[in-house]
Amino acid sequence: MREEEFLTRGVCGGTLQRTLQMTRWSASARRTVALLGGIAGGGTAFVGWGAAQVLIPGLVSPAVGATALNAAALNLCALSAITAVSAVVFEKGAGAVDPWTALSIGAPAMACAPLGAIAARRVAGRTLQIAFHGITVVCMPLQGLSFASRWRRAERSSGPARGMAQLWHLDAAPSLRSPETMRHAGFGTVCGFLSGFLGVAGLPYVVSYLTYATTLEHNAVVGTTMAAVAPSVVVGALAHCSSGSAPIALAAPLMVAAGAGCVVGGSAALRVPEAALQALFVATLALASVRSGRTLFVLLRP
Repeated sequence: MREEEFLTRGVCGGTLQRTLQMTRWSASARRTVALLGGIAGGGTAFVGWGAAQVLIPGLVSPAVGATALNAAALNLCALSAITAVSAVVFEKGAGAVDPWTALSIGAPAMACAPLGAIAARRVAGRTLQIAFHGITVVCMPLQGLSFASRWRRAERSSGPARGMAQLWHLDAAPSLRSPETMRHAGFGTVCGFLSGFLGVAGLPYVVSYLTYATTLEHNAVVGTTMAAVAPSVVVGALAHCSSGSAPIALAAPLMVAAGAGCVVGGSAALRVPEAALQALFVATLALASVRSGRTLFVLLRP
């Protein structure tokens, strides 16, 4: 066995591989990644979603040069910092986290995230991109309709909009066997798998679900969403890191910058009226749907 082969496969192989991984990425790429992390962290905490839409295109761009699988893994690393820090910011700033709802969604999501990460390693990068943009195009308009439906119900009622919470009795004492908890768990199962598979947290889907199905105010919806998806993205990120999909040289500055950004964005969101944040959320969903539609057309074109 040649000396180089011994070093890469032998006892010191893991250390050498990590060292080579650190030197592969230029200082310019690391600075770009840190900038992307700060923007994604601040925007996600302020709007309630959007990290993947900023990070994945930026990471696969020539400025960084990551593969689709690298981008998915790094996105989960950033989201690990964003969701955990944002949940703390919203809870400390306004007590805006519903622990039981977050646990009902987050526990099954955490269990299914590794399955998604395993599935992602078995498909081509182009397939991951098509799946990501396809889900965005299909689901984003439905989420906008969810918000519109809640606003219409609020106009017809004298009290706050309750949505399906009135039918499902979500204000009752929490129970593991309640229909509400089972619905939350089923929803979390799907989100967890998609988190690991696509390298996304599913933040817009959880925000829209909680907006339609509960009586929580918007800041509480966002805070609860962050707490709910944090376990699954952490597990998904660890699964990708263990396989070497997330380059250490990029993951470290990305997570630090993302965490710092979401402190700024989350603190600002707590000072903005709820109606303005909801309108911004829907508007950004529409823009993302159009952008993903154009990208999907290019990917599917012969």
